[in-house]
Amino acid sequence: MKHLKILLVEDEKETSLLIESFLKKKFNNIEVAFDGEEALLKYKSFMPDIMLTDINMPKLNGINLAKEIRKNDLDTRIIMLTAYNEQENLSQAVKLNLDDFLLKPIDLSKLKDALETASINYEKKILFLVDDFYWNCKEEILFNKNNESITLSKNEKLLLSLLCKNKNLYFSKYEISEYLYGTCDKLNNIRTLISRLKSKTSSNIIESVFDEGYRIKQR
Repeated sequence: MKHLKILLVEDEKETSLLIESFLKKKFNNIEVAFDGEEALLKYKSFMPDIMLTDINMPKLNGINLAKEIRKNDLDTRIIMLTAYNEQENLSQAVKLNLDDFLLKPIDLSKLKDALETASINYEKKILFLVDDFYWNCKEEILFNKNNESITLSKNEKLLLSLLCKNKNLYFSKYEISEYLYGTCDKLNNIRTLISRLKSKTSSNIIESVFDEGYRIKQR
């Protein structure tokens, strides 16, 4: 959960400081915006995993901000913050695939629950690996703990994809060779490939068990 990137959009400075302080206890990567236009720019550069946004904001309100994001992005989880007198606006948000609506003033225990739910919904596409690496199953990209993507060769990516899609299964060198090369006699290539992949990531990332084979090692 700490690896997820959070964008907080709140124009009330006091509320923003309260929520930001709470978020810092749970997440390592947080950005803050104070109006909808600033939020849209930060969204494009920061690409958050979860966004918390007020409805009533200057320049671009929370609903229109969510609409802009949902034009091309169905993955970012969105939690909407709303005052009691803004409830009539929520009917516009039904089709925006939002994770939750939280009434202001914010109850931090309810915010905690909403964030946990949003994190679970987001992490369905993320496989967390040992030593703080993680694999984006949808995009098939490997990231380190600093959210930096790891450059992989075609076969390194294919191998990781195979192991991550079948995260609880072991694959023999013969099976991997057949999968990657269409023949089961490229065993030296497999050893070299796994060694190179470990050098780019961690010596622990692929588990090897005698008479079983290789398996991705999860956190």
